[in-house]
Amino acid sequence: MRPGVSALLTTAAICTGRDPKEIADEIGMGGGGALKAYVTEAVISYFAPIREKRSEIADIPTMCVKCSMRAIVVQMKLQTLPWTRCEAPWVWFTSVDTFAHSRNGAVSDASALPHNDAAHAVELELTIERMSYGADAIAHTADGKTVFVSGGAVPGDAVRARLTDDGERFSRATLTEVLEPSPERITSPLPFVALTGAAPWGNMTYESQLREKKPGVVSALERIGHFSPKETSDLVRDIVAPGEPWGYRNKIELAFKRVGRKTLVGMYAPNGQDIVRIKDCPLLDKAHEKIVGAVSGALSYLSGSHELDIERIGIRTSRRTKDVEVALWTAPGGFPRAQVARVLEDATGATSIVRVMTKGPSKARRIAGVERLSGAGSGQSLSATSACASLPRRFFKSTPKVPRSS
Repeated sequence: MRPGVSALLTTAAICTGRDPKEIADEIGMGGGGALKAYVTEAVISYFAPIREKRSEIADIPTMCVKCSMRAIVVQMKLQTLPWTRCEAPWVWFTSVDTFAHSRNGAVSDASALPHNDAAHAVELELTIERMSYGADAIAHTADGKTVFVSGGAVPGDAVRARLTDDGERFSRATLTEVLEPSPERITSPLPFVALTGAAPWGNMTYESQLREKKPGVVSALERIGHFSPKETSDLVRDIVAPGEPWGYRNKIELAFKRVGRKTLVGMYAPNGQDIVRIKDCPLLDKAHEKIVGAVSGALSYLSGSHELDIERIGIRTSRRTKDVEVALWTAPGGFPRAQVARVLEDATGATSIVRVMTKGPSKARRIAGVERLSGAGSGQSLSATSACASLPRRFFKSTPKVPRSS
């Protein structure tokens, strides 16, 4: 099992109190995406009580003589709380500024308003320095504070950004205007880049993307692996382009949402909330990029006569065999199997259509079973138990062609 997969399973086990193998068995054919989603929801659930208790304490007017004493006051409160999770007080220090403090017995007006509420009215002018390990770009304020900028900023851009979260150690902001574009910015990116959050680096030239990946690797080795700069210099070389900048993925996921009698099938917008309809997906190879529109159209058509309740849709393709698999994630219960299989097969030409049934709370879904609706099925895995037999194959790379260090 790859170290990354093992680490995710261990994290999930810690947060849920379950055995890592049991979790892996339940994920089954879900793949890396399902595992990451499970871990995310498990971590959120694990820390939910901490956030709730933190909110309770934030409402208590805590007085201290000096601002520097705030952490001590919080620590004292934690020690006196009859609560089982007090062994992790560091979680509570993320917004210490929400606690009122006073000087000479009078509550400060500045402390009466939570730190991050005032941040939303502030705009910053920044110069983007580099990309983070993810979708955000990184800049620094005049006093040296790190700002993570979302919304499609590119290294070298001079931008105006709205502050959304002003923390103790770093801030977050959203791009509102590009004041001076970087030479690395693509003047006419694909519409797919602006419409969805699936290609956050799509505003950058491919050469710039390759350059930006290397510092991320070097930073991780030095910060987490404690490698010296000389060791990383010797170990990490320039990124080698594996091929074309688009069409490198073999698996994507679509969101599904019912609005009255209408159905939205597509990808999430950059804000992570809205769903955008798309006709094709340039992340998939050209032979299969139109299948997204076909799946969307077929499910929208089916929703007109059936009360479909789908959590999400997975599409997996193979360049070698030309096979296409469509997986529908739903809750157990009644489902128009024959009609869905027929319409999807006619619209997409999929060689495999499966239904993955999940149960449990939304933040910790468990796979209850897998049904083959049409074609070969997912490696002939027709139940959660048999899906486990092919677990190593399920954690395959969704990007068989990706930039790598040589």
